[in-house]
Amino acid sequence: MSDAPQGPGWWQASDLRWYPPEQAGAPRPTPAGPRPPGGGRRRTVLLSISGVAVVALVGVVVALIVGRNNHTHSSTIAVTPTVPGAVVPTSVAPTSVAPTSVAPTSAAPPTTARVTTTAPGPPCSAADLFTAAVAKEGFNPDDPSYAQFGPGQAAGAYQPTCVGTWAIASISRPQVGTTDGATLFHAVEGTWAETAPLGAPFSTCTLTGHGVPQATAEQLMTALGAKTTC
Repeated sequence: MSDAPQGPGWWQASDLRWYPPEQAGAPRPTPAGPRPPGGGRRRTVLLSISGVAVVALVGVVVALIVGRNNHTHSSTIAVTPTVPGAVVPTSVAPTSVAPTSVAPTSAAPPTTARVTTTAPGPPCSAADLFTAAVAKEGFNPDDPSYAQFGPGQAAGAYQPTCVGTWAIASISRPQVGTTDGATLFHAVEGTWAETAPLGAPFSTCTLTGHGVPQATAEQLMTALGAKTTC
């Protein structure tokens, strides 16, 4: 056993010591205790060389990566040649305009003038008005007292005035003739019916108080030649 080979056939065991050829078949000794100074220095040298190689390799790899990045960066810079008088087209992104919804305006319906119309009534018949008075009051149209009256006082209706479905007439009644004033009538389903005795005198307000429309009351008073005010 020696720290260096002593001749041909000497071999180095795992303990880094050299053994003679005759011990080649013998079990290789296991290193015991601290390694000799020579062997430790050799290991240190080998590790130092390996470390330097690794550092150098890392440096080469870093240089390659940096060089590739620089090349990529330089290749992405586009240079647009400028030609005198040439116009470089500019791409403008289209702008979208949101549609504006206009709420429809509803026009006010045209104003229609209100025209007061009077519904047509039955014929303005004195006989029909007298019949309506008899039916309402129940007096006898053949009462003998009528014989005492002169012309214009016999049984019947006098001076009938009709506007639409409303009418005024003087009714001659037994015993009194036409002295008790005028009577108001209204047509119901095409037939005259007595509304109420009006007496004398009466006014537009008297008529409207019995349900006659204002315009009709004024027309009746005008037809009678009376004042239309109350």
